[in-house]
Amino acid sequence: MLVREFEGKTEKEAVKQALEALNLDEDQVKVETVNSENKVGFFGFRNRKSVKIKVYYEEQQATAFALVVRNYLTQLFETVKLRAEVEVVQEEEDKIYISVSSSESGLLIGKKGKNLEAIQFILNMAMNKSQQDKDEWKKIILDIEGYWNRREEAIKRVALRAADFVRTSKKTRLLQTMNPFERRLVHLALQDFNDIGTRSEGDGTYKKVRVFLK
Repeated sequence: MLVREFEGKTEKEAVKQALEALNLDEDQVKVETVNSENKVGFFGFRNRKSVKIKVYYEEQQATAFALVVRNYLTQLFETVKLRAEVEVVQEEEDKIYISVSSSESGLLIGKKGKNLEAIQFILNMAMNKSQQDKDEWKKIILDIEGYWNRREEAIKRVALRAADFVRTSKKTRLLQTMNPFERRLVHLALQDFNDIGTRSEGDGTYKKVRVFLK
């Protein structure tokens, strides 16, 4: 049985993050609350401490290709002397989800996930070239310590704040440079707003998103 730790403002939020990161259902895991205490801060105010949980789950049966991916990534980290645990968390017909846990997760993720994106790109390229039977190749989705879920929530908050700014100021808002995944999140977050429009601007893979009044 495998075990991972997650944190959230509440136990419910921590469990939600765990299930999304592991791509599992609630009946496939066992949850243990590690810490849910509050701290007393200055002037007697209580600073709410994030809830930490341990999630126990069974490792899924991996295909030969999944094992090759896991072994390649494990050896890659060993070569650069980084301690990391690599797990196959879910395998679909055309995708495989790999999760990495490491005490040096910040270094592996990099600023705005740039290192994580680079590792995922290298992994997909290496596996694509090494796989003799192209019909068995799958796109590899790599996550480190649940980074993508946290990033997704952060991008959605940025999009909603931009929409509020545009409504209030009657001016457009040009967001920071984003990759295709992040731009798609902005478009999806605001697509149901009748008064708000979005469009990507720039060339290449990394572009900015403009939020404007329709």
